[in-house]
Amino acid sequence: MPKGSTQHPSQNLVHIATIVGSHGVHGRVKVKAHTELDQDITSYGDVYDKDGNVLAIEITGMATSGHLLISIEGFTRKEHADAALGKELFVAREALPKLQDTQYYYHDLIGMVVRNGKGKDVGVIKDIHNYGASDIIEVHYTGSGKDEMYIFNKANVPEINVKERYLTVIPPEVITAYPDEESKRKRREAKYKSRDKAYSEEE
Repeated sequence: MPKGSTQHPSQNLVHIATIVGSHGVHGRVKVKAHTELDQDITSYGDVYDKDGNVLAIEITGMATSGHLLISIEGFTRKEHADAALGKELFVAREALPKLQDTQYYYHDLIGMVVRNGKGKDVGVIKDIHNYGASDIIEVHYTGSGKDEMYIFNKANVPEINVKERYLTVIPPEVITAYPDEESKRKRREAKYKSRDKAYSEEE
């Protein structure tokens, strides 16, 4: 990807969008944004590549697929856009709103180890989705090779340890085995909500 003249320490960057395709013949790209509003990817100052190089980007519209369309300085042909497929875009962590103790950014959760209710490592967080009703975590199970998706709430994800990079996932079929009152109590506990894909518990 074309490099800007300014660099930012890559360890202080937060993944905010991913290039998922090309659009047209003039180098525009489609991106999947990981912010509450797609247009917010330009709301936090400079946008960087994974190496901390500034990218000059401009939002140009929305694709029929629902993805944001952007132009990147230096991308003038479809070949430039095609070569960038899968590349990630970042912003500086210090430019984002300060999180509360129970909040987590999308980028911080992806790749976390998934443990089951017995504390055994069983997979990793592959992705996080939002289809309008609630946030969904996608878990890749290393043993079976399968990907499963669960509602991201306190009942299904009772523990998140950012420092040690793991979270505990108890799938719904296990939760239904709880005694009724215990199950209801767990489901009444705080749910996770998103603001710029910051996940937090709410009463």
